Amino acid sequence: MQQHGGAGDLTLQFHKKYPGELPQSSSSLSRFARQQRTAQEQRLLAYCLKANLQSTTVTSGCCPDQKKGGGGVALNNPNSAGNDANEKERSDCFLYLSECLMGGLLARHRIQAGIRNYKLQDYQAAYREWVAATRLCDNRELFHTLNYLISLSFDFGHFQKMLALSVQQFQIGRFLNERALIAESYLNLATSRGLLCNWELCLSYCKNCLLYLDATKVGYVYMSIACSYLEMNQFSAAIGFLKLTFDICSKHENQGLVVQALVACSGMFLTLKSYPEAREFAMRAIEVAETVFSVGPASCRYRRTKVHVIPVQIKLRQLDDAFRLCEESVRSSLEYHDRYVQAKCLLFFADIHRLKSDYEVAYQSYQAAADSGYQQIQLKALVGMAKSVIKLSPSDDIRIRQNKAMGFYNNALELATTLGCKLEIFRLHRRMAKLQSMLEDHPDEVDRHLRSADGLSDEMQLFCDLCGSLYGLKRSQLKALSCGHIYHTGCLLEKKRPGSSQYFCTTCRCFSEDICESFLSLA
Repeated sequence: MQQHGGAGDLTLQFHKKYPGELPQSSSSLSRFARQQRTAQEQRLLAYCLKANLQSTTVTSGCCPDQKKGGGGVALNNPNSAGNDANEKERSDCFLYLSECLMGGLLARHRIQAGIRNYKLQDYQAAYREWVAATRLCDNRELFHTLNYLISLSFDFGHFQKMLALSVQQFQIGRFLNERALIAESYLNLATSRGLLCNWELCLSYCKNCLLYLDATKVGYVYMSIACSYLEMNQFSAAIGFLKLTFDICSKHENQGLVVQALVACSGMFLTLKSYPEAREFAMRAIEVAETVFSVGPASCRYRRTKVHVIPVQIKLRQLDDAFRLCEESVRSSLEYHDRYVQAKCLLFFADIHRLKSDYEVAYQSYQAAADSGYQQIQLKALVGMAKSVIKLSPSDDIRIRQNKAMGFYNNALELATTLGCKLEIFRLHRRMAKLQSMLEDHPDEVDRHLRSADGLSDEMQLFCDLCGSLYGLKRSQLKALSCGHIYHTGCLLEKKRPGSSQYFCTTCRCFSEDICESFLSLA
């Protein structure tokens, strides 16, 4: 495109277009310059389109009016676009065509190639195509291409990369100033923060997302909020958002969201040591996932749904079943580069070997899991290392092994405090008090740990209001009511309304449904 020499040239053109008039200010000249540039671009684009439509073929090579070796695009019939275009204009129009049209076409070609590769389960090739597309597309296409890369980063377990892409996507959404794009980027940011165990930030992003999101997708935000509260062991708040998620699922019949809710219910009961219920929800989640997701080793979401049943099987001492499922998950995760499932399976293998009294192998597996980079897995691995090191070398002095275990517990306590896992902090204080009493050299430390545990117990309110006993410390069967209160199953039997699935909550003084069983009715 032709460039003007300066303000004098521009003023001269202004006088030619508007004889007898003077520009009132520099802003008038700037506005006139923009109009001139827009008109020039439209004229060049019109010439490009006209030339392209009237030619029978378009081939790469030299511009027909240039000597051999010149750049441009060759048309079989260069004069068919009109005789009013000179050589400079033709050169400019071909350059403009390559920048404004070919870039978008190449970007779309790359995006479609990535989608095809993804469907063929060639995820590395899909990643390369989508990364290449990000260098060619405009902001709107870049936003959607980043969505593909975020999904792929989730499949690979690259959660830090997922967060970086979500930040870039959020900046584009704000630049385009479209509510739907801003909401989608907020949801991706919340998901990334949740996977990185930054649950407070996840909650913050979810609340911002609700300001922009439409009603059809709000269930995913409620689910993210519920999961964050579950990880921070704020069970009453989590149940409230599970109830909101259930209302969305029943209204819109979203089976994918039902799978997530069933997995969350399973995780809650596993944390509270209600293992039969945890297994029931995990197995039902797998059954629903088979109808929603593609079934096979390449399906990341199906694979991760199946993995949730392994820790329940370990707690129920179904070690052979857990080992087989763990081996199957490891094979598929290695083949499809799912680092997150690999790390979880290392932890599960360690638990299985420890329960089979193979403490050496268990300790090594715990170490590998702790080095995976996933903080939640690292926390559980540190606790497992403490349990294993006491049994590891019977020839060593018992006090040496106990001191090593105390070191691991201290590291786990520091990490659990950073993450905000209150129930895990509570359990660690009780374990450390027991171990410290065995060492018999710091009795004041025993009292300190017990006081901390009692304070957390009062804060979390993990009491069954019907029998007054504490839950979450030993195996028991529990029910979570939609009002947010949790009771022992046996205590609620006489509180059930006849001919109904509702139970009378003595705290709220009203009837409430079992929220987890409500999801089973949708599955």
